[in-house]
Amino acid sequence: MSDFARPLLHQALDASFGPGLEPETDTLFHPILRPSGATGPATQLTLLEAALHNFERKEAISGGFLRSASIDKGVDERHPKNISPEKFADLCRHLNIGRKYQDHLEEILEPVSQPGDSPMAARLNARSRFIANDLADMELYARAAFLRKHISGPAQAAVLDVVKRQSKPMFNGLPVVFEYITLLGVEIPRVVLIKPQATWTFTQVPLVLYVPHDPVAPFKEFATLAEVE
Repeated sequence: MSDFARPLLHQALDASFGPGLEPETDTLFHPILRPSGATGPATQLTLLEAALHNFERKEAISGGFLRSASIDKGVDERHPKNISPEKFADLCRHLNIGRKYQDHLEEILEPVSQPGDSPMAARLNARSRFIANDLADMELYARAAFLRKHISGPAQAAVLDVVKRQSKPMFNGLPVVFEYITLLGVEIPRVVLIKPQATWTFTQVPLVLYVPHDPVAPFKEFATLAEVE
């Protein structure tokens, strides 16, 4: 989201206050008032980080921040443009990055079909592209895992059967079975166990754990479920 917000904030800052504010290095120093009336701990976020938080309406009017709050150049000195935190908060509320980002995601995930196409055509095409990207990642990870000896030849062949959308993907001559992983009863998105279908309840079969984008081993083969756990 930062990549999306950065140019929007930079443009808005330049338009409202003129050039000279740097979203990723200049900061908002924001002390907090305790219920007792004493000044509590303070946060100091870059302007970009602060803009991604939701400012309340009361923070965007005069007196919305403590007097010691400030827009700083870096982290050590007041910014020479002398912009009040309230004016910055007001800019962020009008810019409404969160709403713009949501609209951006909807354009990607729920695109509008072209005139003459089925109402669902654009959405289905977008879904197909996501699936194709996931399968391409899966193939790349599987081939790398085999070279690193994280999975066996039969395991790699089973994954490639899935990637190629074979009607009956096989693992060690048996149909491939997928099991989703749960943690405390909650399914972990996209993390799956891949294994051959057991012919008997207590038959031991190899298990391949797939964790997309894991930096160490997206694919890892185990001999038993106990090893996975």
